Amino acid sequence: ESRETFVEMVDAFTGVIGRRHEAMLEFLREPHTIDEMRQHRFIYRPHVEAPFAESVERRSAELHVQRMLRRGEAAEVAPGQFQSTP
Repeated sequence: ESRETFVEMVDAFTGVIGRRHEAMLEFLREPHTIDEMRQHRFIYRPHVEAPFAESVERRSAELHVQRMLRRGEAAEVAPGQFQSTP
């Protein structure tokens, strides 16, 4: 593919990450655990039954929450429960 196509693909991928991050922040308006985030399925649609889907969902939630905590976008409001900050 051309450089232009590659740049377009990277931009599209970056956009997905931003939208997913925003969706997680919205979900965390109410306190939730990492496991509840995994069950919500931010990466894979609920009907997808890939053997790795659960672990990908969990790891993605962990990484996003770590980023949110570092940025002050979320707080641990109870042991293992996270909520987005106003």
